[in-house]
Amino acid sequence: MPSTPSTRLRLEKQALGENLNLWGSVKLNDALERIDEAIAGVQAITISGAATTLTSVNYSTDQARKPVLVLTGALTANSTITVPNAEKLYVVVNNTTQATYSLTIKTAAGSGYALRPGPQMVYCDATNVYRAAPTLCELVLPAPALAFNAQRLT
Repeated sequence: MPSTPSTRLRLEKQALGENLNLWGSVKLNDALERIDEAIAGVQAITISGAATTLTSVNYSTDQARKPVLVLTGALTANSTITVPNAEKLYVVVNNTTQATYSLTIKTAAGSGYALRPGPQMVYCDATNVYRAAPTLCELVLPAPALAFNAQRLT
């Protein structure tokens, strides 16, 4: 029976008796590299067209496994970035020049989130992509006014 990929990070799960005498020297190091990439990797992506699909390759380095995506480029039309249908949290730094165009991060078939300029967190639930943190206008304010020295926040 051949290896199978893990659900979210596509790490190699060994089948019983597979890769005898190779796991420690070759396969373990590959798995550790993929875990390192999934925890602390940063992927630079230049947006140059209407659609960009992140690479997603089992057992190998790819764009979609990295948690931080730094986007650059000048949009000339509304654009999308497609991520795999896998549960994943991304920190996206949108450094594109958008002008009047939108940049949406989504799965192939699901709904997406329109990225705003600058850094933001989004997550994929294996179907759709959502903003992971509220914006300031979505925070619940306390009932009484807050006093900051002589200034008041209501």
